Amino acid sequence: GARAWLGTDPVTGDKHLSSGHRGAYALLNVLVDAELFRQLRCRAGVRGADGVRDLSAALELVSGPPFGQRPSGYEWLQGLDLAYTAGICDVAHLVVTSALADGDLEAARAASETALLVAPEDEKVLVDAMWVAFRDGNQAEGEAFVARIVAVNDGEDEMDLHMSTAETIARARREFVARAS
Repeated sequence: GARAWLGTDPVTGDKHLSSGHRGAYALLNVLVDAELFRQLRCRAGVRGADGVRDLSAALELVSGPPFGQRPSGYEWLQGLDLAYTAGICDVAHLVVTSALADGDLEAARAASETALLVAPEDEKVLVDAMWVAFRDGNQAEGEAFVARIVAVNDGEDEMDLHMSTAETIARARREFVARAS
């Protein structure tokens, strides 16, 4: 079904999705969002500080959890969703960190929201969202993310968190109070 849906390459006459008879399935002469995301991420790594634009562009391709709209019968994709989710979270973290350092709250929030869309229970994603909220002057939103971090770690309060996470939360709160003063 997927081979028919993706169609035929007008230049070669071959199906865009290989038959899989000679190993793994391969997409031929097709650029899908997942591959473009990967290419932008790779190019950003080579471009250094100028690569942040590529990372932001990669995040703009994300509309939900990777392969979240796949119908049943595509279990062979299993595992790729986890790899792309991790990649999206890593890219979002880099963009959030860079944007906050540059004072670009809009870019930081956009990257954070994208990561929350694909991994709403990931501690690193929640910590980034907390930073964005506190930097934006929204203490209630920041504290809501702190509560989610505690819940994700099955804790009763912040004393149950890993020391580095608790220290990060304390640092974000101190910075918020200093900015508010």
